Parts: sequence; C-alpha cells; structure tokens
Amino acid sequence: MNILLVEPNFPIPPKSKNHHNFLPIGLLKIAAYHRNQRDKVELHRGNYPAKSYPKEIKITSLFTYWSKYVWDSVSFYRTIYPKAKIEVGGIYASLMPEHAEQSGCDDVQIGLYRSGLAEKCEPAYDMVGVDYQIVHASRGCFRKCNFCGTWKIEPEVTYKTSIKNEIKKKQLFFMTTT
Repeated sequence: MNILLVEPNFPIPPKSKNHHNFLPIGLLKIAAYHRNQRDKVELHRGNYPAKSYPKEIKITSLFTYWSKYVWDSVSFYRTIYPKAKIEVGGIYASLMPEHAEQSGCDDVQIGLYRSGLAEKCEPAYDMVGVDYQIVHASRGCFRKCNFCGTWKIEPEVTYKTSIKNEIKKKQLFFMTTT
C-alpha cells in the first residue's frame, strides 16, 4: 500500500534557535512501522504531489494555534487525491479532535498511533537525512500548566533508567517535558 506522511508547512519562528532541528519524530516512527508492514512510504515536509497515488495520507499536527497549516494540508491533498483516506494526528488533533474533524479529513488519530505500536519503532531517520537522533529520556509531565497539553496527551510520567541501548548515532538531541 502507498502511504504518504505529511508535515504541514509550519512556520519557523524567527526567535527560535532550535526550531530547524525539530523533526516530525512521530511521522518517522509511523514510517518505520509501515515499512515493517511492507508498505511503500513517502514523507513530505510541505504540500506537494506524491510520486505515486497514495491510498492513505497521514498528516501530523503540532500546536493548536497552527491548526490552519494542518487544514491547508488536508485541503491540498484532498483536492489532488480525492479517493485517498486522509487522517490527522499529533498534538493539535489529540487536544482538539472535534476541531480537527472539521478540517475535511476522514479520521482523527488521538494519542499514539496504532495503540503505540509505532512508538516502539526506531524512527526512519534516512527519510530526513540527519546525522543525529532524538532521544526521549522521559514522557509525560506531572505539572498541569493550563497553557500546555503535554499532561493531557501523556498523563502518565515515565522515565528511562538508561538510554544506552537506544543510541545509534554520534549526536543526540534530547527531548524532555518534565
């Protein structure tokens, strides 16, 4: 099956020193999961036609205030691939699923993809050509800040006792929320 994974045209804030290092890590794990299923996977960072007609299009989301970019991607891909199933997932979709449903997508993925099966896959870094990897040393957050959704998406706080066996590259980019 042909699957197209899309990171919308999110802006790079001028004040951000590290935003260019952010990768669509969820999509890279979903890519690895589908490759393991023998699916053909294509990743787009932005809106442009796929090399082959996708049966499914999975669009990620970030911040709720960037929902416009997700909607733009849904509209773009719906226009050129009207028969493809379009699914929206990620942070915005998990926090505001009813709003995301109004984008014109076919389905909204809330939380981890395929009940967390993709989360266990090593990200398909070859699709983005970077010389570093992202490591989550912890997940969730015990704080319940009203401006943040991490505690809603990942209510259980977990810590890794070691990341030694996860290190595959010489450079690491650590992600933590606590």
